[in-house]
Amino acid sequence: MTHIMDVSGTHEALFYLRHLASGSRDFCRGELLHFGADDYSPEEWETYQGQLTFLVSRSLINCAINLRLLQDTLRSQSSASELSEAESDYGLREDLNLGEVLAGNFALTLRESCNKVIHATKLSLLFSESRTGKPARRYSYWNGHVYISGEQSKRDWAASLNVAKWCTAVETYVQCFWGDVEWGWRA
Repeated sequence: MTHIMDVSGTHEALFYLRHLASGSRDFCRGELLHFGADDYSPEEWETYQGQLTFLVSRSLINCAINLRLLQDTLRSQSSASELSEAESDYGLREDLNLGEVLAGNFALTLRESCNKVIHATKLSLLFSESRTGKPARRYSYWNGHVYISGEQSKRDWAASLNVAKWCTAVETYVQCFWGDVEWGWRA
């Protein structure tokens, strides 16, 4: 029997992450949050950034662990030819640009992106700036990307991950392969 994957919790976290990535700009525009401006309280920005980073990080880790659990269970139950096709996730990468490798020599597959999320020693949200209409006021917002980095075999690696596209790829993968796994606890 394998570990139990929290499918409904994973779907919920993926939905939540997509909403956070999509809604940050509107939220920050409405609150007029801006990093480093004289007319904004640095504490307001730090509180917002800290809360958002915690929520995104926790959700990314949970989803990555659950997807790896699914993949490893598939690996133990599939033939080599089925496995190579299922794990390659090239179709997902061609349709969805999961992000960008910034340092290191690896392909940003769905599996490898999960590994990087799980083993990252640094995670930070990437922010952009914009202006409101009249009167023009600057604001900063999370642009939906995270920077993750770490070390593997004494070599540094870094990547930028597009969270909304990554969530869509994880959701697609889980939907495609969930029924193919014999979980042991099913009747």
